[in-house]
Amino acid sequence: MCHYEGEMSLSYRIWRAHGQGRLTCYAEGGGPGAEDISWIYEGQFHQGHATGQGRTTYGEQYEDPDLQGYVYFGAHVDGNAHGQGTWYYPGGAVQYVGDHQHGEYQGQGISYRHDGTREYEGTWHGSCWRGNGILYRPDGSISREGEWVNGGSAEYEWQGETCWYEGDWDEEGCLHGWGILYRPDRTVEREGWWQNCEPVDGPPPDYPDAP
Repeated sequence: MCHYEGEMSLSYRIWRAHGQGRLTCYAEGGGPGAEDISWIYEGQFHQGHATGQGRTTYGEQYEDPDLQGYVYFGAHVDGNAHGQGTWYYPGGAVQYVGDHQHGEYQGQGISYRHDGTREYEGTWHGSCWRGNGILYRPDGSISREGEWVNGGSAEYEWQGETCWYEGDWDEEGCLHGWGILYRPDRTVEREGWWQNCEPVDGPPPDYPDAP
């Protein structure tokens, strides 16, 4: 269930959202209470579609739990991030600034860690680091500059601990390429090359930097 407030236009005898407005959508079976909100879009509409500059806030009942509490501000097409925009972590810190296509990071962009330090700057495709880019350490120094295949950052189970990894992955979700593995206390476990989830001395044979 969704509720719209804002400007409208009459087209072919049908009133549609058109201009500035606010669309609040609730979880299936939910009511108008704040705890049931799935997402809210505030901004420009065009003939019934959330298209133009706007702000989307993802609520506690959003279908993807990884996005709950996140905010996107920027260009939209049909309700999706499309064009230049900025994502914010829950709490307001910047998470990503850059290009989007059909709801994904695509083009040039910069991602940031929760503490505000710059993580990666460069080319994105399908919300992954792909192409030329720079991975930064938390102190601002460069870990690696070059070509990336399928990069990103996420929690990773390593030797029985829930660690954090920033770098390249293979299609199976294994550490594969250049990356930094942090222990739960955010100290560095290892920084360097990986192949099939194991540390190696040089780039894997299928990696762009391989000799």
